This record gives sequence, structure tokens and C-alpha cells, in this order.
Amino acid sequence: MKPGLLIGLLLAASAVSSARAAEPETFTIPQTELVSRSARAVLTRGFDSPAQRDMAWIEDGNLFVARPPDFAPKLRISRRENGDVSRLFFARDGSLFVMRAGKGTPPTPDLVKLNPADDSALEVVTAGNALPSGRLWFAPDGNAFAFVEGTIIHEFRRSAARRWERRPLLDANDPRNTAATGVADLVYSPDGSRIAFESTRKARQKYIAIVDVVTHETRYIDPAIYRDDAPVWSPDGSELAFVREPGNWTMNYRFTPRRQGAPWSIVAYNLATRTLRTVWKADPGPGSVRTVFDPLPLWTPDGQILFTWEKTGWNLLYAVPARGGRATLLTPGQGEVDGVTLSADGRTLAYTANIGDLPRNHLWSISLPGGTPIQLTSGNGVETRAQFSAEGYLTYAAGNRDKGPPLLMIRSPDGQVRPAALLTADAAKRNEDLWNRFVAPDIVPVRAADGVTSYDVVTKPRTPPPAGGYPAIVYAHGGPDIQTRPGGGMGYSFGQYAVSRGYLFLDINYRGSTGFGLNYRLPEAAGAMGASELKDLQALVDYLKSRGDVNLKRVGILGHSYGGHIVGLAMSRLPDDFAAGASINGVADWNIEMALDARDGEEMSRPPDYMRLSQRTRIEDQAYDSSPSAHIAAWRGPTLLTFGDLDTLGHAEAVIDLGYQLLAQGVPVEFYADPAGGHAVFPQEHVFEFFERTLRNPASP
Repeated sequence: MKPGLLIGLLLAASAVSSARAAEPETFTIPQTELVSRSARAVLTRGFDSPAQRDMAWIEDGNLFVARPPDFAPKLRISRRENGDVSRLFFARDGSLFVMRAGKGTPPTPDLVKLNPADDSALEVVTAGNALPSGRLWFAPDGNAFAFVEGTIIHEFRRSAARRWERRPLLDANDPRNTAATGVADLVYSPDGSRIAFESTRKARQKYIAIVDVVTHETRYIDPAIYRDDAPVWSPDGSELAFVREPGNWTMNYRFTPRRQGAPWSIVAYNLATRTLRTVWKADPGPGSVRTVFDPLPLWTPDGQILFTWEKTGWNLLYAVPARGGRATLLTPGQGEVDGVTLSADGRTLAYTANIGDLPRNHLWSISLPGGTPIQLTSGNGVETRAQFSAEGYLTYAAGNRDKGPPLLMIRSPDGQVRPAALLTADAAKRNEDLWNRFVAPDIVPVRAADGVTSYDVVTKPRTPPPAGGYPAIVYAHGGPDIQTRPGGGMGYSFGQYAVSRGYLFLDINYRGSTGFGLNYRLPEAAGAMGASELKDLQALVDYLKSRGDVNLKRVGILGHSYGGHIVGLAMSRLPDDFAAGASINGVADWNIEMALDARDGEEMSRPPDYMRLSQRTRIEDQAYDSSPSAHIAAWRGPTLLTFGDLDTLGHAEAVIDLGYQLLAQGVPVEFYADPAGGHAVFPQEHVFEFFERTLRNPASP
């Protein structure tokens, strides 16, 4: 078959009429998608940093703000004024910078500054071709911000005449900048006179550098073979701390075992003496290789540096005196800490963690220095995204509550908690009505033959099982470094619709998922190194067999991205247990994926060409044998493959290659391609219709 013919087949794939479901439809997939999008939007409207006093968000191209103490939404910029609002940024002084699309023919976009506290006129910063791209980093006083174009740092600064002037801070002709491949993590000093930044180099190591915003003098701090990152200033600006990670980055490819290695450290540079000292160094063994779950470290006003460390096999929070010394564990227990936020006065630390409740996540706080952790939330809920404001308010997302949709919660400085009313009354009622028709999920521990336990999320229909048992759909999330918790995840709304139509829905936290410790997150022989996730699939099959209410001939599997690898394992290695599979932008052949990652903007993924040929061949052979494509001879169940033409995380080449092989083998395979789609393409109605035909009524053509 010619490539053009296959692409035509992909683009022309059309839905056939859905088989009649067993239960009457009470809500639709578009309705579930709408309320899920609405809920996600609400959950992301909290504070982004402790510099904020107010909340702001974009809704349908309009800018809304909400101010303490009532946080009532107020329309601040209407799209009718100057086109859609496309981006917003909070400066460290609490002011707000907003990009607007502009009007006219052609429209002229602009960047404006405003004060959320009043209705004063908008201050135009710049417009047209001078607009910055990417992330903005702000000076403490809000009168300057920096951004990166290519590998050069630029700054907009407000002059004494109150005009905003743009200028480069790095010299494009400086050979030190020419050798850089990327610049990131810009941090202004407390007085705004300097910017620290990361410079990624051609050999994949990183340097920390400091540029003076007046003289443009650039100082690289002890450049060497390390990966130096995460710069943080001392409160008085006299020192700069950062993380130093040793590692042979030139040989580091995807799935390189990194449980242990040369220990990482936190170092501090004194600007006056130009000397570098080690503040703290990890112990050998577990936790010696750094894992980033949060933008840490943090340097507190009382002279401590806070960071997370997997010393015990769990990602927990520690403190070390900035002058140096031993690290003190702040959050004891078995679980993972994330969402760490420090109050503006430095006296209170808030974070979310699953300590004591691994499948969920709850809100905690600590009084500094050295207080005892206090658990602020508990129960069946899942709390995430804690963030303080400048005035001591704390926002966090609360999902999987006993009743109703997820909410953004606001905790006042005196401990009063209430939901933020950020939706119109009609939208809030719509969400509430539909969410109350959803079914609460259960947590099921499933133990594999090698003793590894996964915590899977299972949702059961309210109706009794039909004769022969429920049909079932298993969902495998992407990543794999993601944890699916009750009431969340990319497949949640789809799963609720499937449950309403009589399917048992199971969300599998296969090994490689986060939240369950170092050894679970970095399992032996996972992915391209052996596909050990197959053991969790087999354990799940055994669990389904033990239930007694599942039709074992009608079990399907759905997975997105890395989850497509899980789908391929199920269909090729367990063909008697999975009747149909839908791989959404999924992995098929690890060698193809690893070879194309660098092309599409990811870090080096495949073994480098300068590795010994025999060693590289061994790695590639193992990667292929760990791929679904290597075991395609046993694959026989109906399969749906999807991809987006603009996807830079998954790769259409791998999907097309797998599709060709399945077609040649006579497997019933269908395709869905989105010519304008990226990695998030998930045609839920198309996927559900596929499972209706292949699971509910497998005899239909």
C-alpha cells in the first residue's frame, strides 16, 4: 500500500452507527467534557505565587480578577475592548501584565500593565513585533521583566520617564552565549540588580550564571561537568544557592537506570568573595540521584534551605541550615510531598502529600522553624496545588469530594475555609447537577506475582451486572510519571460516561507511576528495558477474574501516550484477556520513539551514536523486544489507533508503522487522525463508539 493511500485512509476514517447501549443515556460525552473543562479551569484559578494579593484568569477571551476578602469575580478587560486576552502574568509587586490580541486590520497585539486593585487606566508596555514570547520573569518592584529569545536574555525596563524600553542583557557575539543551547530559570536578586539563570550547553551539562542588569557583566559560576540548576537567592542577596547534579549527561538516554549515582548537592556562591561552598550533599544510595517534583529549593527568611529528597525511598521535605550542616526531615512518613509553598513572611509552610493515604492527596502545614506537620484535610477528597498569597490566604484544589464537582478552596489567615465562587450561577448549577450523577470510584490494591502492589481506581455502574457480567474498559494514563487519583485524570469524564452506559471502568496506576515511592517510580526493567508493566496488567486480569461480575470476553483497554505502550502490551502479550484496544497517540516501537524525541524538541532519548556499536545494538534490541511491535504475531483483537499531525510528544511515524503491520497481519484496525491536532487529541465519542461495537456487540461488522 502506498503511503499516500494510508494517510488518505487515516483522514477519511469515519464513524459507523453505534450499537444500542444497555442503559438509557442520562448525559452525553460532550456534557461530561464541558463540566470537566469547567472544573479544571476553576482549579487553576488560585494563586500562582506568594507575591499575589489577587486572583486573575482568562475566560472566553475576557480578563477577570478576584480580590480579598470576598474574592468576587469582576470583569476587568472585555474582549470587545481590544481583542481576546491571550496571556497573563503576575509581577512580584502584585501588578498584572496582560497580552491582548488587538483589533484592526491587521490587528496589533499588545502587552499592558494594570493594577487589579482599582479601575485605573491600562499602561501599554509594548505592542506589535516587539512583544516578548515565552515566559516572563519579573523584578521585585514590578518595573522590569526579563525573557528569553533563543539563548539571549532580554529585558523590558521602565525608565524614569515611565517609558518601557527593551534591551538585550547578553551579548549575542559573546562565545560563551554562542555555545549555549538553552537559557532558563531566570531569577532576579532581591534588589533587582542582577539576574541568575541556567545555561544549558552542547554536551547537555548546565551552568549557573549571573548577569548585572546595568553593566551587563556576565559571570559563570564554576562551570564544569555538572548539571547545575534551580538557582535561589539568599534573602539579603549576598549569596546564590543552586543544585549541583553530577552525571554523564552525554551518555544519558531514556530509561537509563538512575536510582543511584554520584550524590547531588546544594552549593552556595558568595558574590563578594566569589567563592563556592557546599551547603549539603546527599548520602550514597537511595536518593543520591535528584528527582524534581517541585521548584525547590527554597531559602527561608530564618536561614534555612528547604528541599525534597528520596533518602528513605519516598520524596519528603527536608531543611538544612544555609550555613551548612545536616539535613532535618520535616515530613516523616511513607508518602510523597508536592505542592510546597512558603508564606510571604516565611513562617508557615503548606504542602500536599499522600502520607498515610497513598492513593489520595491531602493538605498539610508546618510552622517554621521546626514545627510538627499538621494535616488540614482528610477523608475521600483529593487536595492539590497549594499556594499562599501575599496576605496569607491559601488556595488549593479539592476534588473527589463526597458530593459535587471539584472546587477551588480558599483558606483565610485565621483558618476559615470556603469555596471560591468563580463561576456564574448557571454554570455552577450545571456542573453540580451533572457531577452529582457521577459514580464515586473505589481504590483497589492489586498485587502482582512479584509482590508489587498497584493502587487502581475502579468505578462500578449503579445498575446490577447483566447476564454474563459487565463489559469493562481499562484506562492506562500517560507519563508514566503521573498518579491517577480518584476523581481525576485524563480519562475521568470518559470513564464516568462509560459507567453510566453499563461499563466497569478501571484506571490502572501501573509501575512507573508517581506517588508510590522511588522503587515504584523507577521499576526494574520497565518501558524499553523489559516492559515489566506487563506484570501489573496480568495482576489486573487476575483481579477481574476474581470479581465475578465482569464478562471476561468483553474487556477492552484504552491508553494515552505512554499508556498506548500499555495498550500494545495488553493486545500483543495477553490477547486472550483483552478483546479490544484503543491507543491514543501511543507508543508502538521504542526505537522509533527514542530516535524521534530529539527531532521533536525533547532531550536526547536514544543511545548516542558515539556509544560502542555492540552496546548500542544490545540496548536497541532490548528496546525492540520490549515494544508491542515485536510481539505483533499474537495481536488479533480489534484496535483503534489515533494521532495528531502536530504532536511533538508522540510520533505519527510509530503509529503508522504499527498500523501497517496490523493491516498486513489481518487485524481489524481502525484509524483516527486529526490534521490540526497535538498530543492532547482524545476523540472520546469516536473511542466510545469503537468499544460499543467491539465489546458490547462484538459480533456486529
